[in-house]
Amino acid sequence: MKRFNLFEFHEQRWCPRFFRVLFHHGMIAVEGLFEVYTHVVPPLVRLIKRTEAEAVMDFGSGSGVPIHSLLQAADWNRSPKPEFVLSDLMPEDAITEAALRTHDDLRLRYHPEPVSVLDPPEDAPRVWTLFNLFHHFPPPEARRILELAAARTDAVAIIEVTERSWKAVVVSLFGVFFAPIIFLILVRPFRWSYLLFTLLIPVMPVMLVFDTLVSTLRSYTCAELEAMTREIDAPDYAWEVGTITLPKAPLPVTYLIGWRPDRVRWHGVDAERAMETAEWRREDLPQTRDEAAS
Repeated sequence: MKRFNLFEFHEQRWCPRFFRVLFHHGMIAVEGLFEVYTHVVPPLVRLIKRTEAEAVMDFGSGSGVPIHSLLQAADWNRSPKPEFVLSDLMPEDAITEAALRTHDDLRLRYHPEPVSVLDPPEDAPRVWTLFNLFHHFPPPEARRILELAAARTDAVAIIEVTERSWKAVVVSLFGVFFAPIIFLILVRPFRWSYLLFTLLIPVMPVMLVFDTLVSTLRSYTCAELEAMTREIDAPDYAWEVGTITLPKAPLPVTYLIGWRPDRVRWHGVDAERAMETAEWRREDLPQTRDEAAS
């Protein structure tokens, strides 16, 4: 299936803020229902711990749900948590402030100014994460992001909860039927305006189907991601591409992880296979007294 460079309503500045925020709330509800980020957490925690980073920069954070899920679900085994810096090209204060209040005990802050991953701040930490952001960029800009990561980071994790396939197209089209469930039942607190723009004036069902379908058509395949990494002139940087199957979701998560082997003690593991083995979790579990003695 050919990749298309199209626009999504919720990423446009001219899209009314009410619809953008409601769309984000709907996506948050769906990701929570399918426990998307719960199954992405183990490899990311392992990677971040291996970098021994004091801070991590997340680009295109929106509401910051992936980072919140990582912090909530991850077993850091008494390891010091780094500071997580959330950022976005269009910060949504109403969402982020509420989210940050729920995590006031964690080392978490939101960059106050608009931030583009194509022009990272000079003082950006040397570990980057991008959740559901990479497919928004055409190939030249996507390669530029990888070049910047290879030049300025010790590790980068790119996570995409999208897939360019006919199965994903069908799932996207079915969004028109699921929109009432998402925006009227899953999103809380309920507001009568949600009913207005979901059933009476079906703005949200149209926006949901269009944007999820476009995300599908803009997504990169594993083969395309691997080809991109081969084009990056960074012999001292290693890359790993793969997928993680989600037990409750119809589509897998695609990931691209890059790291600097001379600074990060990380060897790269096929995430889907590793998630199914005891060895993956065993590495991050506290040692027993007998294991410590040996």
